Amino acid sequence: MKQFMAISLNGAGAIMLEKEDEEKEELKPKHVRLGQFPSLAAATQKASEKLECPDVYPGVVCRGGGLGGFLIVNEEQLAAYG
Repeated sequence: MKQFMAISLNGAGAIMLEKEDEEKEELKPKHVRLGQFPSLAAATQKASEKLECPDVYPGVVCRGGGLGGFLIVNEEQLAAYG
């Protein structure tokens, strides 16, 4: 089982960034921890329910109507984004 997170995407599909804390200038992807799952598919389905995103694609959930969504990644993948 791997730990999965949901990275926030804006309406244009770009990754949303935030400061990790006020003392650091470095920006990191804004994300929500989803928990441990046996597969990306299981994590994606849970993210759809938890984050109220009805549109589900492999590794991505969307709010619909151009309102953004989330990219589902594991810990190693999140580290690659910053």
